[in-house]
Amino acid sequence: PFQYILTIHYFLGGLLSTRYVLIECSLVTNRPQRVNSMKQFIDSALQLAPSSPTSTGDSTPKLDGNTVTYLSLARLLKHKVSFYAFMSHLIKEFSSENLLCILECCQFKDYIKKINDKKTMEIEEPENLETLTSKSLEMEAKYTSFHELLLNQGLREYTFPMDELPQSVIIHDQDLKIEEKAMKIIGKYVYAMKRNDCLFEVNISSACKYSMIRKSTEINEIQMTFQQFYDLFDEMILELFRLLNDSHCRFLQTEDYKQLILHDAV
Repeated sequence: PFQYILTIHYFLGGLLSTRYVLIECSLVTNRPQRVNSMKQFIDSALQLAPSSPTSTGDSTPKLDGNTVTYLSLARLLKHKVSFYAFMSHLIKEFSSENLLCILECCQFKDYIKKINDKKTMEIEEPENLETLTSKSLEMEAKYTSFHELLLNQGLREYTFPMDELPQSVIIHDQDLKIEEKAMKIIGKYVYAMKRNDCLFEVNISSACKYSMIRKSTEINEIQMTFQQFYDLFDEMILELFRLLNDSHCRFLQTEDYKQLILHDAV
């Protein structure tokens, strides 16, 4: 009897999730309103801050629905509407945490790069040294050097419309140090001392998980460079992208994908 009740529970949960997606995230009509609904859903689910304001101009390239029938995963994630459409598909498959983890980890990489680029410019231009406070010098003294960061070859094809997507509260919390931000992301998606605290645990391989746990112990034990922080989540991001390839193949067969092409949404 318990197994029957559990099966009914998951079945009803799936129906409710699918109904929400079909009603709130369909791209057939009223697309801007439905995209905003998906954005609000992600905001509330992941406690993300609102995305920064953007211009109303549409710089999105248009596609000819008669000739283009295939969009790569990288192309889908590059534009806001297709990003949300693919996210709604992942919600149907109960695997949205994979893309959400990638998004937050990439925002961490962007955060590291911005700090590194700023400090590099300040160091290379002597007149800027006068503007640095003793507090900022003390905070950054532990990092050995600032130089151009090298992006992992496997991630170069992937870009996100960061300014149009929800922003991570963890990344934008100015009271958190870099190490604390990294540890919170690991605790959110990979491993936490209390299992219930790992709310969005991703289904990565044991080797990748143990690697992330090892890195989490090293964060506060060794003096990490900005390049090491920049590369911190790359192994996990690449593995999650490989997991998304299967979902991407299934998404290409859906009505939502056909609507993206039909409405020139990407």
